[in-house]
Amino acid sequence: MLPRGHASFIAGLDADMIPERRWLRAQLPHLVSDARMAFTCPPPCFYNVPTDDPISQSLFAFHKFEEIVKDSAGIAWCTGSGWVMRRTALAEIGGFPAKSLTEDLLCGKLLLGRGWRSAYIQETLQWGLVPDTYHAHIRQRTRWSTGGVQAGLIMKLCLFGDLSRHLNGWQRAYSFWYLFQNASATLKTLEVLKTMLMLIFGWPTTVFADKRQLASLVRVAALGHIANFVRQCLIAYVNGYAASSREIFCLYFMNTCTSIRRGSDWASEAKQTVDFALDHWRTFVLPTRVGGRLTAFCAIFPSTGSLPDELNERKKALRAPFCKRLQSVLIKDGGVIHLLVSLGFMFGFFLNIKRAYMLYPSDLEACFLYLLPRVFWVSAMWPAYTVAFLRPFWYATFPPTMQDREHLLERDATKVAYPKDESKLPKSPIRGLGLELVNTVSAVWAFGLLIGTW
Repeated sequence: MLPRGHASFIAGLDADMIPERRWLRAQLPHLVSDARMAFTCPPPCFYNVPTDDPISQSLFAFHKFEEIVKDSAGIAWCTGSGWVMRRTALAEIGGFPAKSLTEDLLCGKLLLGRGWRSAYIQETLQWGLVPDTYHAHIRQRTRWSTGGVQAGLIMKLCLFGDLSRHLNGWQRAYSFWYLFQNASATLKTLEVLKTMLMLIFGWPTTVFADKRQLASLVRVAALGHIANFVRQCLIAYVNGYAASSREIFCLYFMNTCTSIRRGSDWASEAKQTVDFALDHWRTFVLPTRVGGRLTAFCAIFPSTGSLPDELNERKKALRAPFCKRLQSVLIKDGGVIHLLVSLGFMFGFFLNIKRAYMLYPSDLEACFLYLLPRVFWVSAMWPAYTVAFLRPFWYATFPPTMQDREHLLERDATKVAYPKDESKLPKSPIRGLGLELVNTVSAVWAFGLLIGTW
């Protein structure tokens, strides 16, 4: 249903968003000057991101890189808040869709499929709140992931069908790629388990006939790893090295795990919360008798802001005891699985060290050649997985502390509140020594191995 009235344009804000005074002025010219422009949307910015952003909530990589790429491909998204939309365009698709948990994303795709255009406004025009609990954060990200798959399936992968008939090649390719990225959570989970089993059982990631062949394999792997690191640095030039690294690491553990909060569907107050892979199975594959959802396409969900904060985990004076936090994150939100995976990688590492010592107690070269394809290979993922999957336990043990909301705001002469300048800035007192250190060390190791083979 469309809002009542006869205005040519409609605008929307999330309840927690504070728009800048120039919010509408920055967007309306794009719609007025282009009769086929369906909507414009600015990035979602936040003023309560904790120090070092331990679970990657800032979305820097999203709105400082990904959104710009999508806009260049002519497929800028409607990201849920701050948008301005043409009423006639929205009416053409029957109003806001109600079959996806990410109704904003689906709405944008339907408009593009009808031949309308969209634009990403690269200005900070709105400031909102990130979820201030671990539970609310994974609920939000899981909804985004599952909703993205729903939207892609409704659009028939954006490759064929009437709903996608006006998409060009770039739009189809990027839309399909995004669907695949969301739907591949199960494959990524299996890849993590495969890596852990290979490490524990001492299976080499590569085989070779002699040292000369090994040197060639190391060179190829090292050059590939260094090239990928350079690519990451180029992306990081836009949105920050630490933010890029955090986003990658947090996606590792978000792709897996489940919690035991009970419920039957998305509308339940105390429903089951799952991370990406299992939620995809429950939504699209499993029957209801084994935990599947009643319908795969639904836009009913509790808002993130309505979820209770029982632990006060970011308020130092009111914070729940350590045991209660640990129970919530590890048991209720499934973090125990992440912890076991991280410990599994640690166990596999020490097991390989022990095997190498027992096989070659006095031959360091033979010991290193044994460990290289099993533990110290150039592109080994187990160090990154170990750190990433330890994150929920680390968060429960050392939760960030945030000031009350009013301390982050300042009021103008009319008593309207706006975020303080310091609240808008990322805070990283250990710059370069956070999660991004794993990325840096792996690149240095690859460079060292490359030099060592000549």
